[in-house]
Amino acid sequence: MESIVTQSNDGFKDGEFQFSETKWLPWPSAIKPDFAGVRALDSDDNVYFPDPYANDGSYVKQVSHQITYYNADGTIKWNISITSIFLHNGAQLGYGRMNGIFHLINGVPHFVGTYALDNTNYCFYAINLDDREIIKGNWFDPNVSVFQQFGILEDNTLVAMCLTSNNAVAKAFEVDDAMNLGNEIVGCGYVSNLSTTTSGATKTALIGVPLFNGCVSLLHGFYANSNSTQYDLIGMRWGINASLDFTGSDIKTAVKTTHDFAHNSFTRIWQLSKDIFVQYRDKVEAYVNYAPSGNTYYHRSDLESWASDSLYATHSIRIPKREV
Repeated sequence: MESIVTQSNDGFKDGEFQFSETKWLPWPSAIKPDFAGVRALDSDDNVYFPDPYANDGSYVKQVSHQITYYNADGTIKWNISITSIFLHNGAQLGYGRMNGIFHLINGVPHFVGTYALDNTNYCFYAINLDDREIIKGNWFDPNVSVFQQFGILEDNTLVAMCLTSNNAVAKAFEVDDAMNLGNEIVGCGYVSNLSTTTSGATKTALIGVPLFNGCVSLLHGFYANSNSTQYDLIGMRWGINASLDFTGSDIKTAVKTTHDFAHNSFTRIWQLSKDIFVQYRDKVEAYVNYAPSGNTYYHRSDLESWASDSLYATHSIRIPKREV
């Protein structure tokens, strides 16, 4: 028997409601991740990263000066003290899921993270999960760009999304295999200069995950209401190429779509690897009467199909879907 969610979404195809319905928009299909063990399915710890390339429940944990690679049962595969490698006692690993992502370098899975020295200098590193070899990038100036989170494009380009000093303007840069910042990718994964007041006097930038090779930015969502008494909807913020040319990333304009609550709904997701994204249960925005049941994982193809259909349904703008 088909699930209620499947039946509910049956009438919404290719960005159109088939039966003249007036429902709010649905959500992308979640995947059942073979790679994620029990801890990765239902952990609100900020520093666990399930390895999508291992397919055995292995996960990485980073805390302060230590990176540990675990088996699914919690036994340790290996442990590395970053302090002994960088030779700085005052240094510390970047904390939180925005500071880690799994990335293929020459076809080999690496865990990529950030490293800070006294909060004045930052660099990126990558650890080969097989032989523990570490690649260390050059230090970069946080006064120019303050790192926020990683993303990976369909062509396997690793991207670092950053804020400038005034927080109103974001930037994105390629990160090469030596873990150094490279060329800027305009508009990739963010929208700049959004008004935070009705007067427009205060501006901010929003950063999310890049889709469609950077042509679309999936940003933070927010809780909304269709009446004055309760939150019953989720609004999603997007950045799309202002030129409506979707051949490559460009300056973005912000748009919104509106969705029902559902088991697989989210307000923010993070990129775990090139094709896997995750909503962590503790990252659903604080709405006390709505508690997610666990971490939820999505494949790029499902996210992009959902994005294309949602934007078309709301704004009549069709983002070309990728061939799968």
